[in-house]
Amino acid sequence: MPIGLGVSLGIGGGKPATSSGAPPASGFTNALSASFDQDKLETTYTFTSTTTFSTSLWLKAPSENGNAHFVTNSSSGGSELRVVLGIKNSNYQIYIGSGQWTTNSVSASALLDGDWHNLILTIDGTNTNGVNLYLDGNTTPVVTATSTQSITSGSAPLFFGTGWASFYDYLGFMDEVAIWETVLSTSDVSNIGGGGAPTDLKSYNPVGWWRFGDGTGDTNSSGASPANGDTVGTIVDQGSGGNNATQTTASLRPTFSTDVP
Repeated sequence: MPIGLGVSLGIGGGKPATSSGAPPASGFTNALSASFDQDKLETTYTFTSTTTFSTSLWLKAPSENGNAHFVTNSSSGGSELRVVLGIKNSNYQIYIGSGQWTTNSVSASALLDGDWHNLILTIDGTNTNGVNLYLDGNTTPVVTATSTQSITSGSAPLFFGTGWASFYDYLGFMDEVAIWETVLSTSDVSNIGGGGAPTDLKSYNPVGWWRFGDGTGDTNSSGASPANGDTVGTIVDQGSGGNNATQTTASLRPTFSTDVP
């Protein structure tokens, strides 16, 4: 464990029996997700100097994912890395800044059960226990860490479903990824992740929001409206940043699926 980064195990995890989140907005639907089989998507989002960051995503990950990166800003590693969220040796793995890791003994078995789950990471960059990882809207974190490492600007873009080595490539489903350059509150965590299904994130003002087939303007690789089994063309950023997700290499494109949370 690096100096200045302490980790503790929370008792959170598991879906609540009833929804604690806000009801979906009128007209909000979630009909498609993306299926990754060692595939990846690249956005045009790059990190600026900030001490705060949050990301929310929905995953259906089988236990075969002993090592996988879900969200990362570099596919080659090195000094360009700013934030990584994934798993290593079936434990949660978080990377912050340019030099601090938390690869710890907190098992990700509750995530890797083949069911849909929401995962939210928040980083405040300044406080004790300022790094928190939440599962399924439970406001008791599954991982809590202390780090004052800042997130510096970098040119490497944000990726989904890949790491800097092939053994970090993700196998499973992903949906409704969003990022903020602020810290989500525990109320936000509960509302976004606690209902058992995605909800409309417009009122949370995400910098980036990729809906994997349900966003306005999303297309398959032929430029048409996406449907089950189509390869992904463009995932249009529904947040404020305009940072669409694409993959120019045909063999690395995920496919759309009707398997959704």
